[in-house]
Amino acid sequence: ATEELLPATAHCRLTPKEQQIVGMVREGACNKRIARQLDVSLSTVKTHLRNIFAKTHVNSRTELAAGLGLTDHRDAQY
Repeated sequence: ATEELLPATAHCRLTPKEQQIVGMVREGACNKRIARQLDVSLSTVKTHLRNIFAKTHVNSRTELAAGLGLTDHRDAQY
């Protein structure tokens, strides 16, 4: 499902784990829940989120959950 939200370039840049975390954030999961479900540390989740924010050019998990930076704008007129 998350893959459908990502443009080809962002999808290629996000690792499978990062894509999984994006999906969980969009479902409303907090960092502790993500860490618990993925069996990783809270610090690892935060590192993944920083990398996701940088790759998708969003500034917060709210923007990430809203899909900002994850929609395909190839058809937009500039």
